[in-house]
Amino acid sequence: MLQNIKEYIYNLEAETLKGFGPSKHLRSVFKLLRQNSNAFSKKNINKVYKNADNQHIEKNLKINIDKLNLNNIETNNTCNLNCPMCDTLSSRRKKINMELSNFEKVIIEAKKINSKDRNIVSLHSVGEPMVSPQFEKYLEIIAKHKFKLSLSTNGLLIERKINILKKYSHIIDEIRFSIDGATKETYELMRFPAKHEKLIHNLEIFTKENKNNKYFKNVKMCTVICKSTLPELALHYEVYGKYFPLNNMYFTVLNSLAPTDKFFKKDSVLGKHVILNNPCSAIFGNGHHVMANGDISPCSRDYHGEIIVGNILKENFKDIVNNNKSVDLRKEQLKGINRKGLVCETCYIINPKIVTLLSFYIKAIRINHIYNNASIAKTQKKFEQFFNLFEDKFATVDEYENLFDFKNVPTLNY
Repeated sequence: MLQNIKEYIYNLEAETLKGFGPSKHLRSVFKLLRQNSNAFSKKNINKVYKNADNQHIEKNLKINIDKLNLNNIETNNTCNLNCPMCDTLSSRRKKINMELSNFEKVIIEAKKINSKDRNIVSLHSVGEPMVSPQFEKYLEIIAKHKFKLSLSTNGLLIERKINILKKYSHIIDEIRFSIDGATKETYELMRFPAKHEKLIHNLEIFTKENKNNKYFKNVKMCTVICKSTLPELALHYEVYGKYFPLNNMYFTVLNSLAPTDKFFKKDSVLGKHVILNNPCSAIFGNGHHVMANGDISPCSRDYHGEIIVGNILKENFKDIVNNNKSVDLRKEQLKGINRKGLVCETCYIINPKIVTLLSFYIKAIRINHIYNNASIAKTQKKFEQFFNLFEDKFATVDEYENLFDFKNVPTLNY
C-alpha cells in the first residue's frame, strides 16, 4: 500500500514537471516539499563518479539464448533526409521495403523469442520508417500479433501520417523525435535538406492532435551533442519545450556510426576522450538487428551490410546469433581488434565514463531549469562548463562536484 502511494506521488510529480495538464499547478507545492533535499549531494555525486568506472559488458563468446531479444526491425533503408552524421545516401545496400509477408514472419519469430514483458519492436535502423509506403500495413501486422511499437522519426511526415498514428495509437508505446539544432541555421545543417519551418509545422499538428496526451503518453525528443549543436543546447528547452515534456528531452554525444567518420572527425566534442568502440555492446549484446531483406547484423548502423551473420528468412534466429560468424566477431573483439575494412574499423565513441557523468549532470541542469526557472543563458553556461572542464583532461571528482553549484535542486527518485 505504501509503495503504491509513493509511486502515485512520483508519477504525479513527473506529470507536474512535464508542465502539461492540470498537475502543472502543483509545481510550487513539489518545490516546497523538495527544497530541503538534494539528490545531487556530495555523497551521491561521488557515488556516480565512482560507479561510472563500472561500465560492464558481458563478453561471452555465445549469447545466453534465454536473454535473447528480437526487437529491432528495419522495414525500409530509405530516408527523406541525408543528415551529415548519418549520411544514409552513401549506403551501398539496395534500397528496399521489407515484404509484408517477411515482416510478419519476423514478428511471429519475435513472439517465440521475446518474453511477454519484452513484446516491443522498434522500426529503427538505417532510414525513416514513415517513408515506407507500407508503413500502415506494418502497424497492422504489429497490432494483429499484439505487439507494441517503439517509433523513431525525424517528425517531418507527421502531417501526412497523423491519422495512421492515431488509428494505431493503442500499440505505440513511445514516439522518439530526432531533432538536432534549436535555430533554423543549425537545424537545417544537421537535418539536411529539411526546413525548420516544416518541422515546427509538423510539431504543431502533432501537439494539437495529442492534446493532454490523448493518443500518445510517451513522447520523447533526442538531440545529438556536437560542435554545431553545443552552443545552443539550452535553447532546445525554449524552442521545443512547448512540444515535449522537458524531462523527456534527451541529449547524446555524437558517435561515428556512419558510412564514413568525416563528420565525426570535424564536429565531435571532447576529442581527447574519443576511443575505439571495443568491446562493442552491440556485438556482445542480446539484441541483433533485422535488415529489410532479412539479413541479421549485430549493428544497428551497418550501412553497407558488412557484418552480416545470417538471414532470419533462411535460418533460425537463435542459431544465427551464436554461429561461427557471430563468434568470430566476438573473438576479434576480445583480442582488441575491430575488423579492418568494415564499419567496425572506424567506429569511435566518447569514453563511456564521461557519457555517464554527463547524463547525470544534465539531469541536474534540467531540474534546475524547471524548478528554479533558470534562464536559457544561465542554463547554457552550465552545459558549457562541463565541456570546458573535460575538454583537455579527465576531471577529478572534486572538480566534477564543483559543477553542481545549483541552489535548491530537488530530489527526483522516479
